[in-house]
Amino acid sequence: MLSRLRARGPKVGSLLVLRLSIAAVLGVQALLLLVHIAHAPEKVAAHVSIAALLPLASAEVAAAACFLVKRSMLFGGISLILVLIAAAVVHALNGEAPPASFIVYAAGIIAVLAHRDLLVAEPSHATA
Repeated sequence: MLSRLRARGPKVGSLLVLRLSIAAVLGVQALLLLVHIAHAPEKVAAHVSIAALLPLASAEVAAAACFLVKRSMLFGGISLILVLIAAAVVHALNGEAPPASFIVYAAGIIAVLAHRDLLVAEPSHATA
């Protein structure tokens, strides 16, 4: 796999690492929130309704998973951006500033989606 990745150039490898990193961080954080809600709902942020967090975290896990799959990368990326916007709104409605990291995640997702053709395309096989 590494040899195929190297054959496709450094830009592809960088985009792949960025895509995997974003999906892993956002997906795992959302999954941990869901586990936290299931096991200790009383310890979840008191000022945020579980009714708002549950669907948002569930959508984030699904979107992160879709972002990992080549065929659903565009859908997953757009969905992740929409989840980040919704999460920012929830923060704002609760009198909090949304985390600045949301902007970084969105920028990374946009960069991956802008060059997704490099990630989806099969490597060209040179014949000797």
